[in-house]
Amino acid sequence: MNPMLLSGQPDPAPEQIPLRAGPLSAVYERGDLRYVCLADREIVRRIYVAVRDANWGTVPAVISGESIERDEVSFTVRYTATHREGPIHFRWEAAITGGADGSLSFIMEGRALSAFRRNRLGFCVLHPMEMAGQAAEVGHDDGTVTLGEFPVRISPHQPFKSMRSIRAGEVEMTFEGEVFEMEDQRNWTDAFFAELNRNRPETRHLDALVFSINPQVHAFDNPSLVENLAAQQAAVESARAFSDGRKVLVSPVTFRMRWNPNATAPEPLVPPGELPPQVDPRQLSLFGAGWTLGSLKYLALGRASSLTYFETTGFGGVMERSSGSPLPGRFPSRPGQVYPLFHVLAGVRELAGGELVETLSSRPLEVEGLLLRRGEARRWLIAGYAPEPQTVRVRGLPRRGVVRILQPTGEIKELELDTPEGEVEIELGPYEVRQIDSRGE
Repeated sequence: MNPMLLSGQPDPAPEQIPLRAGPLSAVYERGDLRYVCLADREIVRRIYVAVRDANWGTVPAVISGESIERDEVSFTVRYTATHREGPIHFRWEAAITGGADGSLSFIMEGRALSAFRRNRLGFCVLHPMEMAGQAAEVGHDDGTVTLGEFPVRISPHQPFKSMRSIRAGEVEMTFEGEVFEMEDQRNWTDAFFAELNRNRPETRHLDALVFSINPQVHAFDNPSLVENLAAQQAAVESARAFSDGRKVLVSPVTFRMRWNPNATAPEPLVPPGELPPQVDPRQLSLFGAGWTLGSLKYLALGRASSLTYFETTGFGGVMERSSGSPLPGRFPSRPGQVYPLFHVLAGVRELAGGELVETLSSRPLEVEGLLLRRGEARRWLIAGYAPEPQTVRVRGLPRRGVVRILQPTGEIKELELDTPEGEVEIELGPYEVRQIDSRGE
């Protein structure tokens, strides 16, 4: 099977290598340190190095010379990263170490091999959204200290500047080299929301506030798209906080930016045989269906008044045109194909006038669920975000019902549900999406 029908990506997901540093656990993935946890509490979402060009585009790294040494309490990772695109040619050496005492160190030493303009070059440290509202002590480059907190509502501007260190609870980070600042990345569910948040309008003569959403302004891998889902709820809640009771509409929701509002120069022409920058093959994938399910959930929890998703047909639609894909090697749809995400939207639409019942996933980066109720009808939508099969325990399912499993090709496989009431184990395939209806609906 074409892997793009599952993940929307032509290559397999990169290997995630578990690491230990005394009481800390982390995952190393293709140059990045992700999911740093103290016991079972995540304290850092991701540490990586970014190279942004003059248009704020991200120049990807090619990793070479990778070596990993690890045991049960410590590790050392070394590699060379090369960023080369257009006029940009930058290379740096990485050394990531974790000690048995719970210390982590990430060092980069780089060299520009060409003259180029850049908007950012250096470390990015992402904190998990669950830290919102937590107290923080920030040390500055002039030796002063600020006592503050991670913002609850999305901050329109940098919460902290000229940073040399930050302490939250028992965790402290120190920075060397350039001066650092903190941004509220929840702004960047879309540049248009960031501008709305920073330039809040006078609402007296408005019927509603409207902004669009896409999940990949700076990061483009599948895990990052899943991590960004919860920020959509925060975006709506923050907009509602300054809407003076006006409706908040999200329109449209797309996988990619429709155009680059941050560009300082004309965008380069698309080479023959390549997809336009607005197109993402995840549109036709099972992963795309699962992501759409998560987006619907979080925007609904934020109490958005109206949502508009995608287009109708083609590269950005919910089904393919009768003429088929103009670039089947890059976007492998069939003529007239209904994409899997169509069924997610249709499954929600069929219970119009119902209500969303709040559900909780203990592993929201791996599996998410949505429960709809209208009268006696109950509909569960469950999406897996893992590239490998996983076992999921679900509570509250009906004893009897109908299970519809989305297929990568857009078809539906239907099964009968007949299980004891209570907690049920479900075996989900890679990126699998299921709809479960109670009997009698």
